[in-house]
Amino acid sequence: MALIAQASTLESRIPMVHFFDGFRTSHEVAKIRAIDTGIIREMISQQSIMAHRQRALSPEHPVVRGTSQNPDVFFQARETVNHYYDACPGIVQEEMDRFAAVANELAARPGWKVLRVLGNLLDVEGMEYSSSEEIRDEVLASSMELTANNITLDASEQRMTAGGLERIATPAPFMIDGITRRAAPLHKTADGAWAIRMNPATAAGHNLSDGDSAILKQGDGATQSTVVLDDSVPDHCVWFPSGVPGSDEIGGSCGAVSVEKAS
Repeated sequence: MALIAQASTLESRIPMVHFFDGFRTSHEVAKIRAIDTGIIREMISQQSIMAHRQRALSPEHPVVRGTSQNPDVFFQARETVNHYYDACPGIVQEEMDRFAAVANELAARPGWKVLRVLGNLLDVEGMEYSSSEEIRDEVLASSMELTANNITLDASEQRMTAGGLERIATPAPFMIDGITRRAAPLHKTADGAWAIRMNPATAAGHNLSDGDSAILKQGDGATQSTVVLDDSVPDHCVWFPSGVPGSDEIGGSCGAVSVEKAS
Protein backbone atom coordinates (compact mmCIF):
# COMPACT_ATOMS: atom_id res chain seq x y z
CA MET A 1 0.00 0.00 0.00
CA ALA A 2 2.92 2.36 0.63
CA LEU A 3 4.07 1.93 -2.97
CA ILE A 4 0.56 2.48 -4.33
CA ALA A 5 0.15 5.59 -2.15
CA GLN A 6 3.47 7.00 -3.38
CA ALA A 7 2.68 6.32 -7.05
CA SER A 8 -0.84 7.74 -6.68
CA THR A 9 0.26 10.97 -5.00
CA LEU A 10 2.90 11.61 -7.67
CA GLU A 11 0.36 11.10 -10.44
CA SER A 12 -2.60 12.89 -8.83
CA ARG A 13 -0.67 15.67 -7.03
CA ILE A 14 -2.88 15.02 -3.96
CA PRO A 15 -1.02 14.38 -0.66
CA MET A 16 -1.62 10.90 0.81
CA VAL A 17 -0.70 9.52 4.21
CA HIS A 18 0.36 5.90 4.64
CA PHE A 19 1.29 4.63 8.10
CA PHE A 20 1.67 1.47 10.16
CA ASP A 21 -0.08 0.74 13.44
CA GLY A 22 2.84 0.99 15.85
CA PHE A 23 6.54 0.75 16.63
CA ARG A 24 6.78 -3.06 16.43
CA THR A 25 5.23 -3.08 12.96
CA SER A 26 6.78 0.01 11.42
CA HIS A 27 10.35 -0.62 12.67
CA GLU A 28 10.78 -4.35 11.98
CA VAL A 29 11.31 -5.66 8.47
CA ALA A 30 10.71 -9.17 9.84
CA LYS A 31 6.97 -8.44 9.84
CA ILE A 32 6.77 -7.43 6.17
CA ARG A 33 7.71 -8.82 2.77
CA ALA A 34 9.84 -6.24 0.97
CA ILE A 35 8.89 -5.39 -2.59
CA ASP A 36 11.49 -6.06 -5.26
CA THR A 37 13.26 -2.94 -6.53
CA GLY A 38 12.28 -3.86 -10.09
CA ILE A 39 8.60 -3.58 -9.16
CA ILE A 40 9.24 -0.22 -7.51
CA ARG A 41 10.94 1.07 -10.67
CA GLU A 42 8.00 -0.18 -12.72
CA MET A 43 5.46 1.57 -10.49
CA ILE A 44 7.20 4.91 -9.92
CA SER A 45 7.40 7.16 -12.96
CA GLN A 46 10.66 9.11 -13.26
CA GLN A 47 8.79 11.81 -15.18
CA SER A 48 6.38 12.24 -12.25
CA ILE A 49 9.31 12.51 -9.83
CA MET A 50 10.99 15.19 -11.94
CA ALA A 51 7.71 17.11 -12.30
CA HIS A 52 7.23 16.95 -8.53
CA ARG A 53 10.73 18.30 -7.89
CA GLN A 54 10.31 21.08 -10.41
CA ARG A 55 7.22 22.31 -8.54
CA ALA A 56 9.27 22.79 -5.36
CA LEU A 57 10.00 26.29 -4.07
CA SER A 58 13.38 27.44 -5.34
CA PRO A 59 15.15 30.79 -5.78
CA GLU A 60 16.02 29.60 -9.30
CA HIS A 61 12.37 29.95 -10.38
CA PRO A 62 10.48 31.98 -7.75
CA VAL A 63 6.67 31.89 -7.56
CA VAL A 64 4.11 33.53 -5.27
CA ARG A 65 2.14 31.15 -3.03
CA GLY A 66 0.04 31.49 0.09
CA THR A 67 -0.51 35.25 0.00
CA SER A 68 -3.00 36.91 2.31
CA GLN A 69 -6.51 36.58 0.86
CA ASN A 70 -10.02 37.40 1.96
CA PRO A 71 -12.54 34.53 2.06
CA ASP A 72 -14.20 35.51 -1.22
CA VAL A 73 -10.92 35.16 -3.13
CA PHE A 74 -9.62 32.18 -1.15
CA PHE A 75 -12.64 29.97 -1.78
CA GLN A 76 -12.64 30.77 -5.48
CA ALA A 77 -9.03 29.62 -5.61
CA ARG A 78 -9.91 26.41 -3.79
CA GLU A 79 -12.65 25.65 -6.32
CA THR A 80 -10.09 25.66 -9.14
CA VAL A 81 -8.36 22.53 -7.76
CA ASN A 82 -11.50 20.39 -7.51
CA HIS A 83 -10.64 18.55 -10.73
CA TYR A 84 -7.55 17.10 -9.04
CA TYR A 85 -9.73 15.57 -6.31
CA ASP A 86 -12.33 14.36 -8.83
CA ALA A 87 -9.64 12.46 -10.74
CA CYS A 88 -7.92 11.07 -7.63
CA PRO A 89 -10.11 7.95 -7.00
CA GLY A 90 -9.68 6.84 -10.60
CA ILE A 91 -5.92 7.33 -10.42
CA VAL A 92 -5.67 5.28 -7.21
CA GLN A 93 -7.68 2.48 -8.83
CA GLU A 94 -5.42 2.56 -11.88
CA GLU A 95 -2.32 2.32 -9.69
CA MET A 96 -3.83 -0.61 -7.78
CA ASP A 97 -4.60 -2.41 -11.04
CA ARG A 98 -1.10 -1.70 -12.32
CA PHE A 99 0.44 -3.04 -9.11
CA ALA A 100 -1.67 -6.19 -9.36
CA ALA A 101 -0.38 -6.69 -12.90
CA VAL A 102 3.31 -6.29 -12.07
CA ALA A 103 3.26 -7.95 -8.64
CA ASN A 104 0.55 -10.60 -8.83
CA GLU A 105 2.55 -12.94 -6.61
CA LEU A 106 2.36 -10.44 -3.73
CA ALA A 107 -1.35 -10.84 -3.16
CA ALA A 108 -2.53 -9.92 0.34
CA ARG A 109 -3.57 -12.65 2.72
CA PRO A 110 -7.35 -13.07 3.14
CA GLY A 111 -8.70 -11.52 6.32
CA TRP A 112 -9.79 -14.89 7.73
CA LYS A 113 -6.20 -16.13 7.63
CA VAL A 114 -5.12 -13.16 9.72
CA LEU A 115 -7.86 -13.99 12.24
CA ARG A 116 -6.73 -17.63 12.27
CA VAL A 117 -3.19 -16.62 13.23
CA LEU A 118 -4.49 -14.38 16.01
CA GLY A 119 -6.81 -17.12 17.23
CA ASN A 120 -4.00 -19.64 17.37
CA LEU A 121 -1.83 -17.26 19.35
CA LEU A 122 -4.65 -16.78 21.87
CA ASP A 123 -5.53 -20.51 21.96
CA VAL A 124 -9.07 -19.89 20.73
CA GLU A 125 -10.97 -23.06 19.80
CA GLY A 126 -12.15 -23.47 16.22
CA MET A 127 -9.31 -21.48 14.66
CA GLU A 128 -7.29 -24.42 13.35
CA TYR A 129 -8.60 -24.39 9.77
CA SER A 130 -6.01 -24.15 7.01
CA SER A 131 -8.29 -23.26 4.09
CA SER A 132 -11.67 -21.72 3.41
CA GLU A 133 -12.77 -25.00 1.80
CA GLU A 134 -12.45 -26.77 5.18
CA ILE A 135 -14.78 -24.20 6.76
CA ARG A 136 -17.27 -24.53 3.91
CA ASP A 137 -17.31 -28.34 4.05
CA GLU A 138 -17.89 -28.38 7.82
CA VAL A 139 -20.71 -25.86 7.61
CA LEU A 140 -22.42 -27.75 4.76
CA ALA A 141 -22.02 -31.09 6.54
CA SER A 142 -23.72 -29.77 9.67
CA SER A 143 -26.62 -28.11 7.85
CA MET A 144 -27.62 -30.60 5.17
CA GLU A 145 -31.14 -30.80 6.60
CA LEU A 146 -31.64 -27.07 6.07
CA THR A 147 -32.91 -25.63 2.79
CA ALA A 148 -32.08 -22.04 1.93
CA ASN A 149 -34.94 -19.96 0.54
CA ASN A 150 -36.24 -16.42 0.56
CA ILE A 151 -39.63 -17.22 2.09
CA THR A 152 -40.51 -15.35 5.28
CA LEU A 153 -43.50 -15.55 7.60
CA ASP A 154 -46.72 -14.29 6.05
CA ALA A 155 -44.95 -14.07 2.70
CA SER A 156 -48.19 -14.65 0.81
CA GLU A 157 -49.74 -11.63 2.51
CA GLN A 158 -46.70 -9.50 1.72
CA ARG A 159 -46.82 -10.41 -1.96
CA MET A 160 -50.43 -9.33 -2.19
CA THR A 161 -49.45 -5.70 -1.50
CA ALA A 162 -48.02 -3.28 -4.01
CA GLY A 163 -47.60 -5.82 -6.80
CA GLY A 164 -45.92 -8.31 -4.50
CA LEU A 165 -42.59 -6.52 -4.08
CA GLU A 166 -40.56 -5.54 -1.04
CA ARG A 167 -37.89 -2.84 -1.15
CA ILE A 168 -34.38 -3.51 0.13
CA ALA A 169 -32.28 -0.39 0.72
CA THR A 170 -28.76 0.13 1.99
CA PRO A 171 -26.96 3.50 2.18
CA ALA A 172 -25.07 4.29 -1.01
CA PRO A 173 -21.38 3.96 0.03
CA PHE A 174 -20.11 7.05 -1.79
CA MET A 175 -23.03 9.37 -0.91
CA ILE A 176 -22.31 9.53 2.83
CA ASP A 177 -19.11 11.59 2.76
CA GLY A 178 -19.09 15.13 1.41
CA ILE A 179 -15.93 14.57 -0.65
CA THR A 180 -16.81 11.22 -2.24
CA ARG A 181 -20.31 12.52 -2.97
CA ARG A 182 -18.75 14.95 -5.47
CA ALA A 183 -16.32 12.43 -6.99
CA ALA A 184 -17.91 11.50 -10.32
CA PRO A 185 -15.50 8.59 -11.06
CA LEU A 186 -16.63 6.78 -7.89
CA HIS A 187 -20.26 6.88 -8.98
CA LYS A 188 -19.36 5.12 -12.23
CA THR A 189 -18.00 2.06 -10.40
CA ALA A 190 -20.05 -1.06 -9.72
CA ASP A 191 -20.31 -0.19 -6.02
CA GLY A 192 -21.11 3.47 -6.57
CA ALA A 193 -23.71 3.28 -9.34
CA TRP A 194 -27.34 3.11 -8.21
CA ALA A 195 -30.28 1.56 -10.01
CA ILE A 196 -33.47 -0.44 -9.54
CA ARG A 197 -31.98 -3.93 -9.04
CA MET A 198 -33.98 -7.15 -9.18
CA ASN A 199 -33.31 -10.72 -10.18
CA PRO A 200 -34.24 -11.86 -13.72
CA ALA A 201 -37.30 -13.86 -12.63
CA THR A 202 -38.82 -10.94 -10.72
CA ALA A 203 -38.06 -8.57 -13.60
CA ALA A 204 -39.64 -10.91 -16.14
CA GLY A 205 -42.78 -11.10 -14.00
CA HIS A 206 -43.13 -7.33 -14.36
CA ASN A 207 -42.22 -7.21 -18.08
CA LEU A 208 -38.88 -5.52 -17.40
CA SER A 209 -35.49 -6.11 -18.98
CA ASP A 210 -31.96 -5.07 -18.16
CA GLY A 211 -31.44 -1.40 -19.02
CA ASP A 212 -35.13 -0.47 -19.07
CA SER A 213 -36.21 2.81 -17.51
CA ALA A 214 -38.70 2.09 -14.73
CA ILE A 215 -40.73 3.94 -12.13
CA LEU A 216 -40.46 2.74 -8.52
CA LYS A 217 -43.42 3.64 -6.29
CA GLN A 218 -43.48 3.44 -2.50
CA GLY A 219 -46.37 4.92 -0.55
CA ASP A 220 -47.34 8.22 -2.14
CA GLY A 221 -43.91 8.80 -3.69
CA ALA A 222 -42.26 7.68 -6.90
CA THR A 223 -38.85 7.87 -8.54
CA GLN A 224 -37.44 6.85 -11.91
CA SER A 225 -34.22 4.92 -12.55
CA THR A 226 -32.62 2.23 -14.71
CA VAL A 227 -33.34 -1.48 -14.23
CA VAL A 228 -30.31 -3.70 -13.57
CA LEU A 229 -30.65 -7.48 -13.36
CA ASP A 230 -28.87 -8.88 -10.31
CA ASP A 231 -29.01 -12.56 -9.29
CA SER A 232 -28.07 -11.66 -5.71
CA VAL A 233 -31.40 -9.88 -5.09
CA PRO A 234 -33.99 -12.27 -3.53
CA ASP A 235 -37.24 -13.14 -5.27
CA HIS A 236 -40.05 -10.58 -5.03
CA CYS A 237 -37.61 -7.89 -3.85
CA VAL A 238 -36.28 -4.67 -5.34
CA TRP A 239 -32.98 -3.13 -4.25
CA PHE A 240 -32.79 0.67 -4.46
CA PRO A 241 -30.30 2.44 -2.16
CA SER A 242 -31.01 5.27 0.25
CA GLY A 243 -29.21 8.59 0.18
CA VAL A 244 -29.21 8.94 -3.62
CA PRO A 245 -31.14 11.39 -5.81
CA GLY A 246 -34.75 10.23 -5.92
CA SER A 247 -34.67 8.11 -2.77
CA ASP A 248 -35.98 11.01 -0.69
CA GLU A 249 -39.15 11.00 -2.76
CA ILE A 250 -40.25 7.45 -1.89
CA GLY A 251 -40.01 7.36 1.89
CA GLY A 252 -38.33 4.84 4.17
CA SER A 253 -35.61 2.36 3.30
CA CYS A 254 -37.94 -0.65 3.41
CA GLY A 255 -41.55 -1.44 2.70
CA ALA A 256 -43.95 -2.57 0.00
CA VAL A 257 -43.26 -1.11 -3.46
CA SER A 258 -44.41 -1.45 -7.03
CA VAL A 259 -42.43 -1.05 -10.21
CA GLU A 260 -43.51 -0.46 -13.80
CA LYS A 261 -41.82 0.36 -17.08
CA ALA A 262 -41.58 4.09 -17.75
CA SER A 263 -43.53 5.22 -20.78
